[in-house]
Amino acid sequence: MEAPDLDWELHESRALQDAVEGGDELTILLELRRLVAHELEGNRCTHCQLSTMNTGQIAALVLRMVDLNERIDALKAQSEEDDPLSIIQNRPRLASVTEIHAS
Repeated sequence: MEAPDLDWELHESRALQDAVEGGDELTILLELRRLVAHELEGNRCTHCQLSTMNTGQIAALVLRMVDLNERIDALKAQSEEDDPLSIIQNRPRLASVTEIHAS
């Protein structure tokens, strides 16, 4: 098994800690998703690339990834709905005076 990338792990722990301290839920979820992805990728055999984790660990991480993706998508959709510019751009367009007179 190859040695872990300690610089990357240190960066990840700081990024997650910064996200938690910042209090932004979307940023926290994105950092948690990166952590789960790193765990899934980092526990592979160097020869066959199959996971070295047991089935229960893989299943738990995959379910967590699915949950995180759903929560991230929901937060992004909510933030788009709350964005004033998005509200203006998505509202129904009123007919112009020339369109009214042409009909």
